[in-house]
Amino acid sequence: MFGGDPRSYADELAKELSGNHKEDWVPFVSAFLIGSLFYMILSDAISQNLSYSWFALIGYPLVLVANVIMIIVMFRASAFQTSSRVFLYFWMLGIFQLTAMVTIKLLDQKVGTPLLVLTSGQRWGVILLMLLCIVVFNAILKANVVSLIPIIFFGPQLIFEWIGWTSPSVILLQSLLSIVILIGLMLIVLRRANKKNENTNVN
Repeated sequence: MFGGDPRSYADELAKELSGNHKEDWVPFVSAFLIGSLFYMILSDAISQNLSYSWFALIGYPLVLVANVIMIIVMFRASAFQTSSRVFLYFWMLGIFQLTAMVTIKLLDQKVGTPLLVLTSGQRWGVILLMLLCIVVFNAILKANVVSLIPIIFFGPQLIFEWIGWTSPSVILLQSLLSIVILIGLMLIVLRRANKKNENTNVN
């Protein structure tokens, strides 16, 4: 079954699986970077809280780099693991990311001294730049559609704010519109996934 050299066969199989996993984790890591970094900056820009201390300027990039390294290591380590163990790995990663982000945010607000402060005029420049980066990087890296969530949630709010519609009824409309767009996107993704599975089964 394994031929004359079982070890060589196992090494070749591991290499092949590693290559297949690489195709999986590259877009996943890209989506993680886009979703986490741009969502954080957009959230601060929209809430008009664009002032950062050393805790934020150094802490956030370090957390993102650490998460990317951990994701890559986990994908490689999970090649021959059960689904429950893989779920545990990524559950631990999620807890680490959430705890680290909240800790840095609290330190930035309670202890840190603002070193980088952007004006209200620069705020719109940051917002437009982040939205452009999300679209461009999502297209180039072929990242997961999860990276588009910031646009879905913040897009309607920015459009209505730019127009000048800020009444309570408009705020409710913003929330409903974001939910409708998100549901529509999920349906599109599910439909594409079903078509892909059907084509795979046919082949």
